[in-house]
Amino acid sequence: MTITMHMKPESVRKMSRKLERFSEELRDAVAKIVRGAEGMDWSSAQKDDFMAGIRHWESGVFPAQVMCDVLGTKLADEAEEWERAAAKFGWGNQGYTPFLVGSGDSTPVDWNDVDQGGLGTCYLMASLITLAQHHPELIEQMIHDNGDGTFTVIFHEIKCETAVGPCTYVEVPITVDLGFPPGRYDGSQYGEPGDTTRKNKEVWAMIIERAYAEWKGGYDAIDGGYISQALSALTGMDSTVFVPTELDINELYSAFQRGDAIAAASLRDYKVLVDGKWIDNPDISDTMPEYQKGIIVNDHAYAITNVDPITNSITLVNPWNDNFQPIVLDYDDYQRLFALTITNPVNP
Repeated sequence: MTITMHMKPESVRKMSRKLERFSEELRDAVAKIVRGAEGMDWSSAQKDDFMAGIRHWESGVFPAQVMCDVLGTKLADEAEEWERAAAKFGWGNQGYTPFLVGSGDSTPVDWNDVDQGGLGTCYLMASLITLAQHHPELIEQMIHDNGDGTFTVIFHEIKCETAVGPCTYVEVPITVDLGFPPGRYDGSQYGEPGDTTRKNKEVWAMIIERAYAEWKGGYDAIDGGYISQALSALTGMDSTVFVPTELDINELYSAFQRGDAIAAASLRDYKVLVDGKWIDNPDISDTMPEYQKGIIVNDHAYAITNVDPITNSITLVNPWNDNFQPIVLDYDDYQRLFALTITNPVNP
């Protein structure tokens, strides 16, 4: 099917409604003129001449009215065709499409597609970054296009027969459309689009975030959470949480080489609420220049995108994305500056 529509469907529908109203007003005006003429006190000859003029005028006007009706119907039909195509191919709402191969991408899913918005879902977004780096095909597989403008995302939930097991992960399908809630940036306060072209904006991470919110009870319910739980929900595998000093760099490198999803949690910034104001409690991060200068953010999740035992360094990515370059840290500094390392085997 070839789509020639260049206007938004809502604009087309407005034009169609205006044409319809014009046709109705035209018919009403002619009817009033005829009724007025019939009620006037004039000779039969004068009346016949006037009605002949009306009929002559109608012969020119009413074909235009019919054309308005036909054009209005055609525009409405074209708008519906546009919307059906948008639903089928996923580029409807504001040019949203699940996947795009952007500049520098080797696959439609790339970790640089993830851009956390204003909501506290860093734990989910960092999980998506590390999963996209190692297993982009799994993200493509977990989002199913239903062909009607909706998408079903497959999550995993652990179910245990008793308090001590055995436990297994079961699939949880969650269906959403592309009607993301409005907000500060690009139509969404929450996740942000990834790669963009003149016509399309890539939103696979936004789809997953919205489905995760739908599953958990709304966006407010996912404002804050745990990396380990998010990774398990995405992969259907148990996550393992370490204090950074529990893993030397060679052990972490082995997990990275296996393709494990790996993320990190920064140090807490302890505060107390007093009379409606947050008061900072002294904590260890207050003495660390990396936190005080904003190089590392408190209470935040980062994806670990490289482990290099030769240089004894690791690379971390902030899911905020905007203007934040990857952070390369000496592993000893990482162990000092971060609270937790989380790994997930993805595939056993």
